[in-house]
Amino acid sequence: MPRSHAMLTVVAEGRTWLADVGFGGEGLVEPMPFEQGAGLRPPAVTVHPPRARPADHRGRSGAAGGLSFATAGELAGWLRAELGIELTEPDARALLPMLPA
Repeated sequence: MPRSHAMLTVVAEGRTWLADVGFGGEGLVEPMPFEQGAGLRPPAVTVHPPRARPADHRGRSGAAGGLSFATAGELAGWLRAELGIELTEPDARALLPMLPA
């Protein structure tokens, strides 16, 4: 994915979703649950959240069994490793408080 790509989290009906903002090209076709064990199968790509340690090992509990990140570096690393999204640590630091605790 290009470095200018953007994703956002959306909380709806008590669940957190990872959504592609739709710049075009490759990306998520539909929102993906931002939860342990969830995954989507777009036309040519399979995307799964990581096999994360339990939330209590990350320092924050996840909402509705969702993923949680103790640091901005951990969030940036997950986005890079699992979704191929490059996010600077300052940008990840700005995003971190927006995730449900």
